[in-house]
Amino acid sequence: MPTTGIVFLRWQDDPVYLVNQKLQAKLILVALLTANAFVLHRVVFPILCRAKPVSCWSGRNRLLVSASVSFSNSFWLFCAFLGVASIWDSTVSLAFVVTVALACWVALLAVVNAILALPSRDRPKPQPDWIDSMKTSLSDFADLRKP
Repeated sequence: MPTTGIVFLRWQDDPVYLVNQKLQAKLILVALLTANAFVLHRVVFPILCRAKPVSCWSGRNRLLVSASVSFSNSFWLFCAFLGVASIWDSTVSLAFVVTVALACWVALLAVVNAILALPSRDRPKPQPDWIDSMKTSLSDFADLRKP
């Protein structure tokens, strides 16, 4: 049964169910994730489908990819957590839940930006290091797409 149906059935049993601020936050986050899905499909996936290495991406493209991908991953995992965090039912405010979700997004955004910065180095060192080795290993996966 879709989530909407579950919420509706629960609301019929308990009319104050929708007053739960954790549930309200989860519904807001899922609405934002739905909007982000359009951004992913219309903007981010076409960037990822181009046959360009990360080092050739513009700063705008790198930011679009990192922001949207980290948003999607962090918020979906956080919404899953909210589904099992019954101790937060009617005990936390909407602002608290959204603040924690944003903190998770900012943390993952920093990680994704750091990961994208590694392969975007313009010049490898004269003596290859672990980053150059990682770049070589990852570039081998690009060859798998070729027929």
